[in-house]
Amino acid sequence: MRYLRRFPSAAQAIPVERAVAEVVCRLILFRKPMERGSDFLRLGASAAGGLMIWSEYLLDRMIDELQQKPRRRSRFDSADEDSSVHPLSDARPLAMVQLNGEWVGENDLKLCELVDPDELAVLSNDWFSPLINDYSLRSRLAHDTLQWVRQACPSRPLPYQINAAYLAEGLGLDAAGARLLELIGLCIEVPGLLRAFAAIEVGDFKRTARVLADLFECTEADVESLYRPDSLLRRCGVLESSQDPGIRHHHSTLDDLLACHNPSIRASLTRTFESAQAFFASFLLPALPTRLNLPDVQHLDRFTDLALPTLRHATEEGAPGLNIMLYGPPGTGKTEYAKLLAREAGLQLFEVACSNDEGAGMSPNDRLGSLMLALQSLKGRRDAMVLLDEAEDVFPTGGHGALFQLLVMGRARGRQDQGKAWMHRLLEQMAVPVIWTTNSIDAIDPATLRRFSLILKMGEPPRSVKRRLAEQYLGALNLPAVHLDAIAALPALTPGHLETTARTVSLAAPESPEQASAFVDQQLTHARRALGLPVPLKRRDAAIPYDIRYVNLRGSHNAETLLPALGRTQRAALCFYGVPGTGKTEFGHHIAKCLGRELMVRSGSDLLSPWVGQTEQLIAQMFEEAADRSDEVVLLLDEADTLLGDRSHARASWEISHTNEFLAQMESFPGLFICTTNLMDRLDAAVLRRFQFRLEFEALRADQLVALFVQTFGREATPGEVMALQRLAGSAVPADFANIARVLRMTPELLNGDVVGLVQEEVRSRRGMLGSVRAMGFMN
Repeated sequence: MRYLRRFPSAAQAIPVERAVAEVVCRLILFRKPMERGSDFLRLGASAAGGLMIWSEYLLDRMIDELQQKPRRRSRFDSADEDSSVHPLSDARPLAMVQLNGEWVGENDLKLCELVDPDELAVLSNDWFSPLINDYSLRSRLAHDTLQWVRQACPSRPLPYQINAAYLAEGLGLDAAGARLLELIGLCIEVPGLLRAFAAIEVGDFKRTARVLADLFECTEADVESLYRPDSLLRRCGVLESSQDPGIRHHHSTLDDLLACHNPSIRASLTRTFESAQAFFASFLLPALPTRLNLPDVQHLDRFTDLALPTLRHATEEGAPGLNIMLYGPPGTGKTEYAKLLAREAGLQLFEVACSNDEGAGMSPNDRLGSLMLALQSLKGRRDAMVLLDEAEDVFPTGGHGALFQLLVMGRARGRQDQGKAWMHRLLEQMAVPVIWTTNSIDAIDPATLRRFSLILKMGEPPRSVKRRLAEQYLGALNLPAVHLDAIAALPALTPGHLETTARTVSLAAPESPEQASAFVDQQLTHARRALGLPVPLKRRDAAIPYDIRYVNLRGSHNAETLLPALGRTQRAALCFYGVPGTGKTEFGHHIAKCLGRELMVRSGSDLLSPWVGQTEQLIAQMFEEAADRSDEVVLLLDEADTLLGDRSHARASWEISHTNEFLAQMESFPGLFICTTNLMDRLDAAVLRRFQFRLEFEALRADQLVALFVQTFGREATPGEVMALQRLAGSAVPADFANIARVLRMTPELLNGDVVGLVQEEVRSRRGMLGSVRAMGFMN
């Protein structure tokens, strides 16, 4: 028997083409029925580079078949081609593959004129139609080719084969999984093979499982386990992620089941690596260094003091399952803090990428797959840690409401439970410490959160830290110290805001510190407005300096005795009430300054929400943020009467519920808390009962009025002015003097006129407006 072949011996054939030819031929044997017009033979032969063995018997049979059938136009024929031309006519000799211009066969037999191998890809299916219609002819081609290919001595494994074995071993897959990965690697190495698989209609997964089981020499159950929704290959993103287990039964073509969907694995599977460790290292992304130092996160000292020794001992002992969750609003420095923890613990930090090499975002399964591969590469190391940013999208969520639980199908519930169980096992078996960061943990199932060893909510840093960070990020712009102080005083300011502002203003290249200050103000204002953050107006210059001598407290308490008392305790609740403009809020600032603390100011209107339940959440959030820094801040709630009205006058349930929430939070608050109100009689009695100090701020006494006149207007009062001022005792407040001082700045000619008369008019107009217009506070 004589044969046509492309190479004199199988050993000279290209190894990857031999591998493709073997897979194609084995599939030919397994698929006895073949769809009419199928492109698999043509595409498979092309993918194998024409590495097929054509016997004289097979060619004679094909020639007989082709000569007896009329020419059919193929979709590969040009539109103007003469359809009467037969592939075996004199005008077109028998077309096959040649090597260096001629076929090489036994005894150097040349049967016909042949075409270049590159033209095989565009050959019409008319040439292959006898094989499509006759299994005996196909099987003869497959048997002869397999027999010839297997004559070659085993060559050194190709990179995709080596890497598939690494990956299978690292993921703990069985022999069927290893063979599946090898076939996927071959499809990546030779994309034409995957195109050939696209021509194989499957429809039913059971039928496909039988074909793959024959190909992998395993059972159908082994194949089915590889394609389960919770299988490792799907979790890693190698196989297509399936949200519904039934979807695996509806793949239309075989390529759907053999395509690699994880871009990182697809890129690495065909590369050459020196070892398994080097292969897995390709999935690692070393984290960039952080600019933070421990003093920059001094507000997190208690957590840092616990986390650092925990990390050191866990890595030294190889303890599995150490997971740290950092959560909080964007820009609070979660990623940078994670880098700082790694550095201070003496560990090398690796990040799980959020995007692939092309810059496209990675799916949750791809990211989980990259995490698993990174962990595999770090197995056994005692100096490494992994960071997974934006982790909220990789967790099975437990945030579905009761309606969803009622309507969801049982199978879907089972699938969700499987996903959670798999994630829980992963968390418990982490080979190295992993830090997860997310903006919110609301959607993460509590059973999942329970698996985290350490959890930290990161919020706004204290003012002292913000001041240090402002200097660190904005120092190169030469801003004046007073401006940096004002920036540090901004509420809800995060390191992310400062970093973005510094980068933007630096690119603008301001020509002077004054211009840099203006640019910084503009950038912060617009950015904060876009983020829905408060954009405080610039405070007006104090018309008169704050002085506690002009604080008039009713009863046994006074400013001089109150401050030492507060300095001796960590926990106290104070209610400041009285006439508007008497300096209640400013006295809160003074207390915080004297105690060396930051004043955290919230207004009652800030906590009110039109959404049911949202007010309670805002109240709880206010107390929680202050409780985390209770030894560093004084919490002040301004205009408390807008929030804490008497419940006996409530007309809706929510008016009662948010007062109840406030009482519960206030009861457990461990720090200093101050409420201010102008309308004491409107506060709920139960709220008032919980204040240890209820201090009424009264209008100025006669002696205070005279002293404040001298301090404000810079001259002694005449006897007549003293008498007039004394008549204002019990009605004038410091805010009256502050407002007149501002008027005189604009109209200094009035300073030599009736200044006391101006104060009297201010008192009369203010008292007439009380109850209809909010009065100005002291120093406003």
